[in-house]
Amino acid sequence: MPLLVLVLSVSAHASVCLSDLHRHEELVLFERSGTYFYNRKVPSNHRVRRDALYQSTWPVVRELTQLFSNVKRIAALMGAFIGFIALVRNWYVPLFIRLSPFAAADAEALVTTRNGLRYVLRPKRGDLSILNEILRNDLYSQWPVNGTVVDIGAHIGIFAIQASASSDTVICYEPHPLNFELLQKNIAINALNNVKALRQAVSDMRGIKGLSVSQKKSYGHTFYPSNTGSFVDAIDVESVTLADVLSSNGLDHIDFLKMHCEGAELDILAHTPQGVLERVDTIVIKYARDGAEIADLLTARSFVVTWGQRGSLCAVNKRMKRGGIARKYERDKSGRAPGRVPESPFA
Repeated sequence: MPLLVLVLSVSAHASVCLSDLHRHEELVLFERSGTYFYNRKVPSNHRVRRDALYQSTWPVVRELTQLFSNVKRIAALMGAFIGFIALVRNWYVPLFIRLSPFAAADAEALVTTRNGLRYVLRPKRGDLSILNEILRNDLYSQWPVNGTVVDIGAHIGIFAIQASASSDTVICYEPHPLNFELLQKNIAINALNNVKALRQAVSDMRGIKGLSVSQKKSYGHTFYPSNTGSFVDAIDVESVTLADVLSSNGLDHIDFLKMHCEGAELDILAHTPQGVLERVDTIVIKYARDGAEIADLLTARSFVVTWGQRGSLCAVNKRMKRGGIARKYERDKSGRAPGRVPESPFA
């Protein structure tokens, strides 16, 4: 009977999610299973063959292709759902809120991971996909995280709280007021005294900037809204530069800089003086755009860039003593290191 309930729950979850899944959520789930659908994540030769099948003049071919695509989507969702059960102890609580037609869009759930981390999140606002991406898919911990950590684009603190266990200090920057409120709450419920949260954005300038807010999700807020995005009116947020991050916190260097700031990464780095970048040992970036340009810029400014999984890259300062990351990859010269792609991300 419990197995039957689990199977029915998975099926219900898959069918509901397929109807209104946000592109970011779908991409996160599919990349775990190696299936790529959106944001040009399909290699060009595969994309050409796939598009040719969809455009076939034979109705049977089109129907079979669509069926196969849906089977892969459902399989990816079910795999992600099972992985979520393995990750979270009280997995049924956020799932109930996610599926309930009576729960408010901003309804919160307290989840506890198997290793004891606790998070307050909003199942209907996409927080579950961020939890899955960072904790289950090891988006940032595919590289060693330690020392002084700065988290630009902290969201509700999923990475920051994970990083606090292996780091001396974690300094978080999150400009959106609702995300910042949950960030503070998550720091408090985990009783962390080495995590500091600042309600500020980091960008190419110091001052007040207009942040375009995503209409339905808790992420995707950006200084660079696209015509295809769904945004409500912009809100004014305080912005600082990367140089300000070091000076205002009394940092002489940053061991690990995590950046996920919805398109602002390139401008931040381009407007940061070389003397400031030299004080950063490792930069890990989850980029929404400009991946190749970011890599070129960091390479020209004395960093060694390694491509990671799910639209991420790691840049290690050449002046950094050989250790940590360098040793990690030296041990795996015979094969592909976890989280790496052979040469460059998909076009």
